[in-house]
Amino acid sequence: MMTYSEKLKDPRWQKKRLKIFERDKFTCQKCADKETTLHVHHRIYLRGKDPWDYPDNCLVTLCEPCHQIETDIASTNQKILIDELLKVGVYSSDMDYFGYIISESIKSIGYKNFEFLLYRLHTELDPTFRIKVVSDIDEEKARLKKLDSVHTDF
Repeated sequence: MMTYSEKLKDPRWQKKRLKIFERDKFTCQKCADKETTLHVHHRIYLRGKDPWDYPDNCLVTLCEPCHQIETDIASTNQKILIDELLKVGVYSSDMDYFGYIISESIKSIGYKNFEFLLYRLHTELDPTFRIKVVSDIDEEKARLKKLDSVHTDF
């Protein structure tokens, strides 16, 4: 069995890696750097898959510094995101549905637009939209609380 390091030297990975670099025009997709050493970043790791067997949309070109940042903060940010979803009443069993919604949104409007939308929401550049979202969440929480009390009052 090959080690992960050996797999990264495999011609199948080298071919896939070159394909991703070409698709991304040998440019970091996070900061647009074309000069620094580039890496192909696995957005997710799928158990049992070899590096070259990943779908292209799971791979992205990042410069060395951006790749290091992504690698360092990925698991922390994933946990924060999941915790925030759970705090607002999302059930763990619904996580796949949220993943689907996010995936479809990105396909529909493109990653850069989706990233910008999240940035605007986060920085509150459109407070009325954020207030509407928070209001919708509060209404849903109230509905769920009422539903829970109905189920526990018998």
